[in-house]
Amino acid sequence: MQLASSRQPKEIYKVVDRRIKNTKSIEDLEDIVVDFRNIHESKSKFKQLFTELKINDKKKTNEAVNNTISRGLFPQIDSSTKAYIIDNDSNGRNGLIILPENLNTMQQIYWSYHSLTELCEPETSKSNLSSTNQSTKEDKFEKNLFKKFVENNMEDSMIIDKKMLDLKWTTHGYHFDWDNRLYQEHNKNEFPTSLHELSSHIMKSTFVGRGSGNDDVVFFPEACIVNFYSNKGRMGGHKDDVEPDQTTPVVSISLCNDAIFLIGGVNKYVEPIPIRLRSGDVMIMSGSSRRAVHGVSTILQRTIAPNLLNGLINYSLSHIINYNK
Repeated sequence: MQLASSRQPKEIYKVVDRRIKNTKSIEDLEDIVVDFRNIHESKSKFKQLFTELKINDKKKTNEAVNNTISRGLFPQIDSSTKAYIIDNDSNGRNGLIILPENLNTMQQIYWSYHSLTELCEPETSKSNLSSTNQSTKEDKFEKNLFKKFVENNMEDSMIIDKKMLDLKWTTHGYHFDWDNRLYQEHNKNEFPTSLHELSSHIMKSTFVGRGSGNDDVVFFPEACIVNFYSNKGRMGGHKDDVEPDQTTPVVSISLCNDAIFLIGGVNKYVEPIPIRLRSGDVMIMSGSSRRAVHGVSTILQRTIAPNLLNGLINYSLSHIINYNK
């Protein structure tokens, strides 16, 4: 006699995602959430998957990058940098690297402002507010969107600029076609130099001296998505599986409020690891983790550090006031 169940196995990714979404306190998730600020005291059952990654000091940088580093805009990544990696996992997550709180406060302020201004202009990027992404075909992606938002609040604190609050993402370089899930050669802008230099610096500094013995790590990014999350913002579990190159790592930087990020495995039947990403964290999805299911389960409201919030407000006001002079 053969017995078989007709019930489909549960997608455990969705089960964990739902638990996190419906939990009111982060303390109630300490059995699963990995927090790298207190990794050694963590009670997460997943913390043993992460081992410390030793960063080498030897790296080559060009003059432009050296100038940016000297201005303090790029994070310091050397042998003193804390870094963690998954390198012995059987569920398709090897190569996931976390550099906890790698960007200092001033760098977080700069890149937050840069994302809201120079990286948020219709001439050089696309967004969910662009006419091609609107059912009404009305183009709501305006020039100087953040500047107008700040100016409105300077004049009347009760004014809420809905367009700014409706902003969910901007794309750079090759623009992702969300309807057809593909990249097309004709649908692109020049990739921002700032993002090219930042991501290349992170990759070269992290991976130098590894692999084939070639210290000159080559990283040439061609597409970027800047996601803007509201308090209730989320990103469902998915794979970055439409890029023609499925081996080059993905570099991610977290800014402002903390989030619970889920790194799954080869499919949604693999139990995901919830990671608390804090502002300034750098994450690299290399190796098999590059093709793993992942998403953002929840944004932890009001977790932005006061000095970061006040610094971003002051930085924005000073630059916009000077812009108007």
